[in-house]
Amino acid sequence: MSRREYISMSEESTSAPTAKALPVPLERQKARTFRISRRFWKLGIAGGVACAGVLAVLSESEYVATSNAVVSTYVLSVRTPIEGTVTGLPLASGISVKNMETLAQVENPLVDPQMLINLETLQSTAQSTADALASEQGALSRQRRDLISRSEDYSVAMCDRLNRDVIQAERELAARRLALEEASLEADRSEKLHKLQITSDTDYQKALSTKRIAEQELAAQQAVVESIRSQAKSASRGLLAEPGASSDVPYSRQRADEVTLRMADNERILLTFQAQAEQAHATMTEQTDWVNLMRHSDIRSPINGTVWKIDTVNGEHTAAGDTLLSLVDCRRQFVLAVIPQNRMADVAIHGTARFRLIGEPNERTGTVLSVSGDAVKDENLKLAATPTRNPDKAQAMVLISIDPNSSVSGNEEDECLVGRNARVLIPTVATNAVFRLLHAGF
Repeated sequence: MSRREYISMSEESTSAPTAKALPVPLERQKARTFRISRRFWKLGIAGGVACAGVLAVLSESEYVATSNAVVSTYVLSVRTPIEGTVTGLPLASGISVKNMETLAQVENPLVDPQMLINLETLQSTAQSTADALASEQGALSRQRRDLISRSEDYSVAMCDRLNRDVIQAERELAARRLALEEASLEADRSEKLHKLQITSDTDYQKALSTKRIAEQELAAQQAVVESIRSQAKSASRGLLAEPGASSDVPYSRQRADEVTLRMADNERILLTFQAQAEQAHATMTEQTDWVNLMRHSDIRSPINGTVWKIDTVNGEHTAAGDTLLSLVDCRRQFVLAVIPQNRMADVAIHGTARFRLIGEPNERTGTVLSVSGDAVKDENLKLAATPTRNPDKAQAMVLISIDPNSSVSGNEEDECLVGRNARVLIPTVATNAVFRLLHAGF
C-alpha cells in the first residue's frame, strides 16, 4: 500500500465519527422544548374545562342555584281609627316595638259636643218632671186617705144588695166556665176533624172563635165579680149607693175614686219620665266615652315587631282609616327565590336549602316550603320585599323558611334580615346527569 492510500484511509476513518458526533444546535433544542410545554398546557386547560363541566352538571343535578332571592315577611299596616293630627310617631324605620306599645297619638279638637248638650238638657228636663210628679203623688195620696176616712160612716146601706149581686155574678161566672169548657171541647174536636180534612177551615175557625169568645166572656165575668165584691167591701165600710136614677154616692167617696184615677195616670207618666231620664243618662255616658274616643286616640302596636315604613309625619292631619306606618315581624321572616319555571318539577319540597346573604361569608340553611308557578304579582299579599321579576321569562317562586339554628348571632329575634338579597342553592330531586343534559337541551 502506498503512502497516499494510507493517508486517505486514515482521513476517512477519522472524519466519519466526527460527522456523527456533531452536537444539535441550541436554538433547535429550545424550540423543541417550548413546543412540548405548550402542548401539555393545552391538554391541561382542556382537561380542566372538562372537569369543570362535569362538576357543574353533577352540581346542577343536586341544586338549583339562583341569585334572584330576597329575605321577606308580611307587612302589617297600622291605621288611624279617627280623623285628627298625628303626634309621637317614630323618627325613623327599623325601630323595634313591643306589643301594645304606644306608636302615636291622634288628636281631634274639632269634635262637636252638641249631642252631649242635648242629652244633658233632656235628662235634666225629664228628671225635673219626674220629681214634680212624685211630689204631686204624695199630696194626692194624703188627700185620698182623708176622703176615704170621711166616707166610712156610710158603710151599711148597700151591703145586702151587693152580696146578692155577688152571688148572682158568681153563678154567672160558673155558667161562663161551663160554656168555656164546652167551647174548648168543641174546638178540640173541630181541630182533630180539621186535621183529618173532614171539616172545613171555616168551621174550624168558627170553633176557635167561639172558644176565644167564651174565654173573653169568662174573663169579663170574673172582672164583674171582682167589681161587685169590691163594691160590697166598700159598702161594708160606709159607701152608700141607692139604685135607680136617683142613686146617690157620697161626695167624699167619689172624690177618692177620682183621686185614685188621677194617681194612676200620674204614676204612668212618672214612670215614663223616669225612664227617659235614665235612658238619657245612659246615652250621655256612652256618648261621652264616644266623644272622648273621637277626640283622642292612642295608636298601639298589635305585635312585637319592627317599624318597616312610616307613611305619615308628625303634625300631619289624617283621615280615619289612613295608614300611619307599617310593621314587620322579623320572627316570621322567610326567603323568596325566583327560578326558571321549567325547574319547578326538580325542586325537592321540604328539602334543606343553602343560602348566603350578600356581603356575608357565612352560609345559612332553610327548608323549602312551597313552589308556585309564577313570581309574585299580587300586591295585596303585603310582602315587605319581593325578588326582581322578569316579565319576558317564565319564572317560578320558591318559599324557604329560615332555620332558627342558622342565626349568626345565636338569637333569631335579634336578627332582622328582611330586604337583604341572597344567593340560594335549592335542593332538587335525584336525577341522572344524562337526563339533566337532555332536559336542559330539549
